[in-house]
Amino acid sequence: MMNKNSQNQKQAKPKSMMQLTSRFTLTVLAILTILGLWGYWQWISVPEYWTENQAYLAQTDTVILSQNATILEDSIPDKLTNPNNLSAQSTRKVRIPLELINAWLEVRLPLWLHSQYGYDLPDNIKGIMLATEGDNLVLAFEIDQENFNQIISAIFEIQFNGDNSATLKLIGLRAGTLPLPINASLKQFGEIENMTGEDAGIQITKLGDGLKFTPTHSLGSDRDAQIIGLETEKDSVIIHIKHAAHKSQSSRHAASRLTHSILN
Repeated sequence: MMNKNSQNQKQAKPKSMMQLTSRFTLTVLAILTILGLWGYWQWISVPEYWTENQAYLAQTDTVILSQNATILEDSIPDKLTNPNNLSAQSTRKVRIPLELINAWLEVRLPLWLHSQYGYDLPDNIKGIMLATEGDNLVLAFEIDQENFNQIISAIFEIQFNGDNSATLKLIGLRAGTLPLPINASLKQFGEIENMTGEDAGIQITKLGDGLKFTPTHSLGSDRDAQIIGLETEKDSVIIHIKHAAHKSQSSRHAASRLTHSILN
């Protein structure tokens, strides 16, 4: 009788171990399934700022978009340079609506890149737009090619340094709403769009390390307008500008310097 009970106990232990192993395996599979579904949902989700901008572009006449782009082109130099009677070291704020920026990106960016730098956007990159997220800027676009369509968002941080320079750094990447690893994604995207290697027109992999530039615009022989700070709102960006005595005849527009650092 004792031998029979001992045999039953020995048989029960392996059975209990098998049950525990099965439960653990099922639990892991359930967690992986949930994570997979969550990741897939994030992958196919469209960011709210993308939806809002697409609605703005669809509901706005092409003529109005062109007018808004012209307003931006005309107002930025005017806001940087006027009034010219500001005293040295004076500062002010300039608010720029995102609608004007995104109108310009939609109708003028391709022509501007081609005329200024001889660079043409890839045919499969569409709908480039700007949004804000916290204190950061979000540059979003659509990759549209055969058997693949995705909204990519690049989150940038701008740091203003003590030496009158600024640094633009890529701090996040998303496909849909799914976070992506920055370095690996930049390399892969650069290879797809021919943006890596010494002969590439744009060294896209530099973005993860940060691009240093001088955000200064010359107002003539004696004065500069320098961007010293940036605030973000849901529908606009606010630039902090300081007017100061001219330091160098070689000062160039901040956008030109930044683009040059990317292109070379």
